[in-house]
Amino acid sequence: MGTYALSLVIDRELTDDEISRVLGRFPDVACASVGGLHTIDSPVSGSGQKTAALMFIGALQMHIGCRVLRVDPELVSIPDIAERTGWDCEPVRQMADGTRGPSGFPAPVGIVGDGIRVWEWAHVFEWGNSNTWGGDGSVVTPVPVGSQVAAQINASLSKPPRLD
Repeated sequence: MGTYALSLVIDRELTDDEISRVLGRFPDVACASVGGLHTIDSPVSGSGQKTAALMFIGALQMHIGCRVLRVDPELVSIPDIAERTGWDCEPVRQMADGTRGPSGFPAPVGIVGDGIRVWEWAHVFEWGNSNTWGGDGSVVTPVPVGSQVAAQINASLSKPPRLD
């Protein structure tokens, strides 16, 4: 049994009553709506990443009636990585540039704005925990849902419902 960090994009902003019902089942949930993007984040427990994610998605759809559009890849920048790991920005930048710590820091998945690199948090997390974040022995938790599991879930969410 593990605990996994899950971030979902949903079809609408939740009402206060709906948020209260979600909090009754998942006390550490966080909801946000920014620029028309509605997300719900929560640590979820299960026998594996996919099982935990599907259980949470099922609970949202059954008890709240919202539609889950996709698993959010949680794009992070260097300041985000620093905040989540407890490191300062400069050592994180050096690890990303390959001038500090173990090699193999994940390649960014994109560049936004004025040259700001962004990574999928799951990729950075996997690299960091397998390299103990450059040798200090720390391990960041909870485990984010991996990109392969997210892709599988997103593929199933994009299929039209069956009419039997």
